[in-house]
Amino acid sequence: SDSTAPVLAHAARLSAAGLFRSVRPAFWKVPPLATELLSAPTDGPTVILPFFLSDGYFTQSVLPAALGLGRGWNVTSTHPVCLAAPVGTHPSIHSLLEHRVAGALAAGGFDPAQTTLV
Repeated sequence: SDSTAPVLAHAARLSAAGLFRSVRPAFWKVPPLATELLSAPTDGPTVILPFFLSDGYFTQSVLPAALGLGRGWNVTSTHPVCLAAPVGTHPSIHSLLEHRVAGALAAGGFDPAQTTLV
């Protein structure tokens, strides 16, 4: 299966919402590469939002080093760039996970109190 599909689907929905001038999905190992898109011309700020569930070595060290950025807002030679915290570290992710598990249990007719979550 195509591992880029979920990111591309989220990007398409964000783009369709029309909240941002553009939404450009990028990846680490397959095109379009994040390192290439960051160097693409733009006349406004850029926010890089890592689509990871947690914050660890890759998002704290590898990605910032490869992009030449620190966490938060950076001043580059062309435009301001923000390297945001990974999506999965947002405080509301807990509620989202609870909602997803509750829906799965309800669909199966199972009691959450009798369920093991892995």
